[in-house]
Amino acid sequence: MFIIDFFAALAVGLLVVFVISIAFGTKGPWGSLVWFLMVVSLFAWVAGVWLKPYGPRWYGVGWVPIVFVGFLIALLLTTVSPRRGSRLSKSLAQKNKVLKEADRKADVDSLWWVLIIFLVFLAVSHYFWYPPFNP
Repeated sequence: MFIIDFFAALAVGLLVVFVISIAFGTKGPWGSLVWFLMVVSLFAWVAGVWLKPYGPRWYGVGWVPIVFVGFLIALLLTTVSPRRGSRLSKSLAQKNKVLKEADRKADVDSLWWVLIIFLVFLAVSHYFWYPPFNP
């Protein structure tokens, strides 16, 4: 189930990030679709293994929690993402000049890796401490 859950979350993450980036013209809060995809897929994976599976089960995976949480996280991250050509992205660029680049980068990097490690731990820990769900 580990591999199937992971690839299901990755597929949903790819689809959701593609749709959100086309619809809203953003690459996520980090300015890169790769990082945006990573966070959305990890949250979808954690939701897929920890939430009760609803809806149709294809290949043993309940798809509704994965799709719902992936879409919700993508929308939440889109709200804080700069968009191309907007006034918000210009004002953020001016504010970033005031901040020291090294301090800001160190803070964001450390929080980023804590989030990634925590999400991977949550997803993988479910396979070790809980038996598989058999309806």
